[in-house]
Amino acid sequence: MTRSDQRKSDNRGKPAKEPACPSCGAATLSEARFCHGCGASLAGETGDGRWWAGSLAKLGAVAGLIVVTMFAVATFIGRDSAPPTSAAPPTPNFNALPDLSQMTMREAADRLFNRIMTASEKGNRAEALRFVPMAVQAYGALRALNRDARYHLALIHGVADDRGNADQQIAALRKGAPDHLLALVLEHEIAVRSGDRVAEARVLAAFAAAYDTEIATGRPEYEAHRNTIEKLRAADPSRAAPSTAEPGRAAQ
Repeated sequence: MTRSDQRKSDNRGKPAKEPACPSCGAATLSEARFCHGCGASLAGETGDGRWWAGSLAKLGAVAGLIVVTMFAVATFIGRDSAPPTSAAPPTPNFNALPDLSQMTMREAADRLFNRIMTASEKGNRAEALRFVPMAVQAYGALRALNRDARYHLALIHGVADDRGNADQQIAALRKGAPDHLLALVLEHEIAVRSGDRVAEARVLAAFAAAYDTEIATGRPEYEAHRNTIEKLRAADPSRAAPSTAEPGRAAQ
């Protein structure tokens, strides 16, 4: 009998040593496919193992995004709410910060949206662009985007001159609502920025034709952005005040 045969014979009566997890080192059952401690695959690079690792990576990415977004919201809110001082370095006003534990991801995304639009309206393009990537990621992390969120996202892309992504959100607004007023608002703004007078007139005509029917639907996003909608309606030249000249007399 060889030495190898002797070792095999000696080991027959001994219980098999439980394999260790290559990821965390925990002892595992020989027939187990995944580690009960960390969830790592024990069968090599299998499809299930890759799925499990990918799922953990996605969860980690989403969690990280939430932390980064919340931190950004707290930073700019704290900066805006801190009282100005010239005699001493500014002290963070922690009492003015919102309770982030009570803020949803949508609320955080909307805070970033408001920050971007306020900076853009004040002509501070550099500040607006600084928050664009965070806002885009925040809206992208939402489980689903309603039309109000898509309108916000399209405006954010517009600030960044990202016409391609803005057009995608406009197309999404039109799904199920071909004459959606906020889609027309966005198209009008694009036409004005590009100096396309023909497109501007076309959009205004489409807006005027769709206004009564669409407003009657009572869409929540219309109420949220009613001032913007009414502003575009007032810009329609066909709604100009009629002449005050007396009937039968030509205006002088």
